[in-house]
Amino acid sequence: MLLLGWAVAGTLHAAIDAPVTDVTVYSDSARVVRTATLDVSGTQRVELPRLPELVDPDSIRVEAEGAQVLSVEVRQGRAPPFPEKEARALVEALDRLDEEGLRVKRSTVGEEVQSKGLLGGKHRFRYVYRFELTNLRTNAETVVLSEHIPVSELDDVTVEVEPVTTAGFTVGKEDGIAVWKLALAPGEKRTVELAFHVDAPSRYSTLGM
Repeated sequence: MLLLGWAVAGTLHAAIDAPVTDVTVYSDSARVVRTATLDVSGTQRVELPRLPELVDPDSIRVEAEGAQVLSVEVRQGRAPPFPEKEARALVEALDRLDEEGLRVKRSTVGEEVQSKGLLGGKHRFRYVYRFELTNLRTNAETVVLSEHIPVSELDDVTVEVEPVTTAGFTVGKEDGIAVWKLALAPGEKRTVELAFHVDAPSRYSTLGM
């Protein structure tokens, strides 16, 4: 941060607001004019704080109408430190906004029990879920979507993922976690379907339904 100060003939120390009134753009630079009006009596030091740090100090010129510019000083200033508490709150707020940029909605399409075979020898427990993923960010993102599928430890209980399930997933043999890695363009929305069934003897009719 640069501070521009000058003394004008005209004893009060003041910081002023000088809005930009003219800009001329060149191929390698720009000329910016900022104008301020103030009442002068005696000798007064005037400060124009917070000039852009990229400003070349040697290029600064000060002119006055109805007063005499006695001296011009440009010095490096230090911005006050940002309070730690407010800084943490700001970071947390940005994180929340970032999380909200990726949305996943999970809905149950169906959960039902079907009988298989004569005399009700087996029951089929069928589960269908839908996931809607939306990327509200301005950048493309890779989303990792995971959902648990039951893992059978019994010979007479089988678990099978159905063909209608969205392709491109892997399933862990030990934990039964189905995982998709999905690339989403900015503003893109995608739907993932997961369907599986569990076949079990009818004596296991309370198997989680």
